Amino acid sequence: MTQQGMDWEVLQQEWQRNGSSQAEVATAFERLSRARRGVLFTSLAETAIGVSSILFVMMALRHAANPLVAALGVIVIVGNAIVWAQRVIYRRREQNSISATGTDYLAAMRRLRTR
Repeated sequence: MTQQGMDWEVLQQEWQRNGSSQAEVATAFERLSRARRGVLFTSLAETAIGVSSILFVMMALRHAANPLVAALGVIVIVGNAIVWAQRVIYRRREQNSISATGTDYLAAMRRLRTR
């Protein structure tokens, strides 16, 4: 197995232990809060990058020298918009799979990783 699989076994043993100390619970909540902030920051950064890439190309289109350059700019805008929309769709699927049962979650993550 990979190192990741070994990490899973360690986590599983921790979950199966009887009882948890107050410090462990507090640490778990702090880690959860930090992870949520990280996801929020990543989402905001992705949105800012996507919007700015589209806006910058649109601003450059105002100074297009000829129709060919303008057409290439439009193609870049459409490509950026498609990639950004795909990322949003993958994020939503990811969120839906997190709220699913364990088996459904693992199947969804395998599908996402094979893409």
